[in-house]
Amino acid sequence: MAKNKTVKFKFVGGKCKAPLRVIHLGKKGNMIDLQAVNTDVVLKFSARSPFDTKQVSISDGDTRTKEVENHGIFAYSLSCTKCKRRGPKSATPPQFIVP
Repeated sequence: MAKNKTVKFKFVGGKCKAPLRVIHLGKKGNMIDLQAVNTDVVLKFSARSPFDTKQVSISDGDTRTKEVENHGIFAYSLSCTKCKRRGPKSATPPQFIVP
């Protein structure tokens, strides 16, 4: 049985961070463990989502397991409860990619 891919979202240096700006989720049908470390996290997809919903909320220390349901490139915004500074948005938002 294939192991789930794990993606950890953390609060580091005063802001929320994804492990990479572009994350490859593999193929449709894969299971992805989304984890929140040191903060509550919300992922909001701008158009389409690789999952069954356009928003994923994860409590600090929890894991949400989602099935990859769509192919494409999926931009999202990342926010967390510990973020105090609201700096400028990145010109290129973080993305999940499903070939």
